[in-house]
Amino acid sequence: MKEQIIALLNTYENAAYLISIVINIIISILGLVPSVFLTAANLAVFGFWKGTFLSFAGQAFKAIVSLMNLGFYKESDFHYMTVGYKGHTIYVVNQEENKTLGQGGFYSKDDGKTWLQSQLNGLPQTAAGTIAAHPTDACTYQTIIRFKTEGRDIFGRILGICC
Repeated sequence: MKEQIIALLNTYENAAYLISIVINIIISILGLVPSVFLTAANLAVFGFWKGTFLSFAGQAFKAIVSLMNLGFYKESDFHYMTVGYKGHTIYVVNQEENKTLGQGGFYSKDDGKTWLQSQLNGLPQTAAGTIAAHPTDACTYQTIIRFKTEGRDIFGRILGICC
């Protein structure tokens, strides 16, 4: 059965490309199946290069759909954004003020319905230049931070950062 499906998809290759991208978009909207399964299917059906490209294209569409769902499509370009794995808290550094968020670090625990501003404890809201989230722990207990002053890099350690 599997071989017959792969042969059919290879016969109608162009339609299969479109189907793959549409399925990726549906998965992005509904979140029913992890995208790793679709990536594996793309690799099995289309081979490494075409399968990788289709999965990448699907992930690009997924990113656009996600920004549309958050309400920031064509409004903000988040260069620094991450999501916690278990808690699904969304963290962003907003570099330019928009109608929803000011400038600085923000997080949402309800899929972007409401946003809270992160406290940078004495640093200006424009100081955050990158952001990361631990996959299972809401608090990062050990962080290395880099400052640049008078042409020198200074590294410091901050312990116990939580939101």
